[in-house]
Amino acid sequence: MEQFVILKEFLQRHEAETAQGLLEENGIKSILLADDCGGLRAGMTFGCAIKLKVGINDLEKATETIKVLDD
Repeated sequence: MEQFVILKEFLQRHEAETAQGLLEENGIKSILLADDCGGLRAGMTFGCAIKLKVGINDLEKATETIKVLDD
């Protein structure tokens, strides 16, 4: 089983999903961890980060891939 590590934390679910989509387009598997009932109660995450995790072997490529979102 592959070990997953936190790539980045977001305060807004749509930002996390955008980053996840970009990773997916580049062949990088990822998972989102958020305490918001699967997105049904987005307001529940106020002040709590949504964690975007990738496999440890993809960390470097994933870091470079999402840099375009910071521009």
